[in-house]
Amino acid sequence: MVAAIPAISKRAMPFLLVLAMASGAHAQVKRNIADYAEEAEVIDTPDNELALTEVAGPHHGTLSSNLYISEPDVARCEAGTLRREARAGFVEALNAERARHHLGPVDYDTAFDEAVTAAALIMAANAGLTHEPPPSWRCWTASGASGAGSSNLLLNVASGDAAPADDAGLVAQWVIEGGSDGLGHRRWILDPFLTRTALGRVTQILPDGSRIDAAVMKVFDFSDSDPTPTQLPEFIAWPQGDYPRRLFSPAARLSFTVVTGVPGSDAAAGVDFSRANVAVSSDGTPLHVSALEADNEDYGVANCLSWRVAGLQSGRRYVVTISGVEGAPRSRYVYDFTIEPG
Repeated sequence: MVAAIPAISKRAMPFLLVLAMASGAHAQVKRNIADYAEEAEVIDTPDNELALTEVAGPHHGTLSSNLYISEPDVARCEAGTLRREARAGFVEALNAERARHHLGPVDYDTAFDEAVTAAALIMAANAGLTHEPPPSWRCWTASGASGAGSSNLLLNVASGDAAPADDAGLVAQWVIEGGSDGLGHRRWILDPFLTRTALGRVTQILPDGSRIDAAVMKVFDFSDSDPTPTQLPEFIAWPQGDYPRRLFSPAARLSFTVVTGVPGSDAAAGVDFSRANVAVSSDGTPLHVSALEADNEDYGVANCLSWRVAGLQSGRRYVVTISGVEGAPRSRYVYDFTIEPG
């Protein structure tokens, strides 16, 4: 089935998601990232903040020794020391996701470790997310406020025997977006001009055994600029090609971006999806496409078309045809994807 949008949709106020939250003080742990979106509650808040629940294994009331050289003590506003291997593992998972979309790798920039770590400490100490933490928040510092304002934010709250999310788990939560309409995290992660990042992560175990895990990923406002990548794909589609089941949810919006020019160029921002049609099929059978949205807000990627598809299954090849695109090198784009079983 073909779906079309009559005009470009602008989202002045994107969203934060609070997923799978129980009626009590903490979230009931889920075993599958892809299940989160089905119980999503959406509230107004900036777009690249995300609060989710996640589980990777037992913690038995302690923080993972795989994450820290010295563990955080949030009550004392001490962020702890994240292992170098933890940061390197996250960059490896991030670059693996970018490579699936034919995007270049990013490097780790230690110059921003202090800011993103301080930001994660603020989020963990207050069990909340904001890009503009007020000085009244516990463990507030100017460095942490700066880091919060230029990063993807994530907060996991879990109860029971739950270990911190692993590196691929962090990437999965940011690209799946909890099934929300706002795609800010995914757009920054798949920014073709992103060349550096930094990771802050602060975890605390509460007296009742529950765990709060705050992660902060630097995505813009670096002190200097890097050369523009020379090998750029024609477009960025999510998902695309053979795609891991763990990084996908059938409840998530699919998305497409035309890549042209250089960062912030008029050409990229001028791509017009207002007359675009989207068709998705498998073995010649069309699927129902709905809820098309488009914008040229120029955060992460300069343009973004997104939609929902009913009935997606793992192990099947899907062909996506996007037509009626204006202001781009081509008016029609075709690609395919398969969600890998398991």
